[in-house]
Amino acid sequence: MADFETIWPEWRVEELIGQGSYGKVYRISRESMGHVSYAAAKMIDIPQDESEVAALASMGMDSLSIRAYFENTAQGIINEIAVMESLKGARNVVFIEDYRLIERKDGIGWTIWIRMELLEDLVSYQLSHGAPSVDETVKIGIDICNALECCHGHGIIHRDVKPENVFRSKFGEYKLGDFGISKQIETTTRTTFSRKGTSQYMAPEVAREERYDKSADVYSLGLMLYRYLNDLRLPFTPQPPNPVTPADMQESLLRRMSGETLPAPRNADEALAEIVLRACEADPNRRYSSAGRLMDDLEKWRDGTYRTARQLAKERREAERRERELEEKRFREREAYERERRRVEELEAALKERDEIGSVGREQTWDDAGGNDGAEVGILAKDEIEERGGDKPVNLRHMLACLCLLLAIACLVIVVTGGLSRCGRAVTDDEDTAESTDVAVGGEYAGEWYVPTDTDRYIVLSADGDMSYGDGNHGVIASGEWTVIDEGAGAIKFTLKATVGNEQMFEEGTDEFTRMAHVESEDRMTAQLYYSAGEWETYVRR
Repeated sequence: MADFETIWPEWRVEELIGQGSYGKVYRISRESMGHVSYAAAKMIDIPQDESEVAALASMGMDSLSIRAYFENTAQGIINEIAVMESLKGARNVVFIEDYRLIERKDGIGWTIWIRMELLEDLVSYQLSHGAPSVDETVKIGIDICNALECCHGHGIIHRDVKPENVFRSKFGEYKLGDFGISKQIETTTRTTFSRKGTSQYMAPEVAREERYDKSADVYSLGLMLYRYLNDLRLPFTPQPPNPVTPADMQESLLRRMSGETLPAPRNADEALAEIVLRACEADPNRRYSSAGRLMDDLEKWRDGTYRTARQLAKERREAERRERELEEKRFREREAYERERRRVEELEAALKERDEIGSVGREQTWDDAGGNDGAEVGILAKDEIEERGGDKPVNLRHMLACLCLLLAIACLVIVVTGGLSRCGRAVTDDEDTAESTDVAVGGEYAGEWYVPTDTDRYIVLSADGDMSYGDGNHGVIASGEWTVIDEGAGAIKFTLKATVGNEQMFEEGTDEFTRMAHVESEDRMTAQLYYSAGEWETYVRR
């Protein structure tokens, strides 16, 4: 103890609070201005006793070789302490305040002193307070996962996670300490001295001296949590109140090292058992790859948001079922759409066939020689259209010729008499006498007609020969007069003038225009009023 008073004279040793295979831990205190502060001091002797020196000498090693051997061991421990010191400030890592390495003056060996924050180790806390509850066990897991994440983030693998190296602060926080210090001593002395065996918390790949990574620490922590959730018993050992023998512990170790599936811990629910068993997987590829992932699942369990593999599988099946139903609905909708599209196409084809074959033909001509001011003239052809591409039937040609002759004669009469003819009426300039054609001819066509596919557009034919054309957006677009030019054929001529600025209704160069219509039956009429003279539309009587 003289060495301690020499290196930290302001500190006083109060009592021995712990002792293990590789060292002793003392409570120490310091008073400053009436305030007493406490810390822990750990003392490690290298070698532990003279028997270790004698064992090396019996192997033929001289004093220089033996000194170098133990000096190497001491340096390894100093390196581990330096690792802990580099993590100062980490919330769940034991805080190292200072350390010293002192060489013995009376023989081969060194003494290492480590001053650190005063904490209670988990084993001592368990003995005084009983086994931790399920919730407290989960808190231990989360806190130590946080410490391991900090270590692994600095490229450090602890290699010796076990209850003896977990400490509890007076504020209820759990911290990880002894970063490989005991493991460094164990590695140095295992093959030479009497200490034998493998740590019960060691990962299988570490025990087999295979390549390992940070997931080895996850295995050790998982097994520690398993023990606290299983009435303080490791897997494959007898359950309380049955005693546990050394043979039971050895069998438990061998079964775990062989990769045998662990039973669920007795006091964990399905979700927590799934988390802990995954952390304890013998196969590193099936284990949590990092402490962070284990911590995430423990926090989800604590918050009630963790989903077990069985729950996830059920949710996945439900999502797949909904997706199948949605796809089937889309398929049915596509089929219905295709059926409707085909029905519309068939209906359009039937209407077109009826218009071309079962109804009437429509022909258009311009009376270029008759001097009718470029008016469009539409006439009724016969009920059946002849094949296109050949000459028109002889009777159709005769009808066209006769109609052109009649129109020419009518124009000549108008010019000679100086009268104005509108829709079968002739009015003199002074209107003292009026003589008109028989407006009653075709009077049965009077009324309101509309486009059934677009109810906004309409034609109003009055019995006295006036007419108007319009739609729902603009009202009356054009107005004028109408007259029957072929009573037998049901051909009607419109003479119109636009009433709104709808230039698309005009003839080029004038605001007055003529259009043609044909009354096919009592309730059906086709006309050329919409947009261009080349488009015929069907109107029905309202």
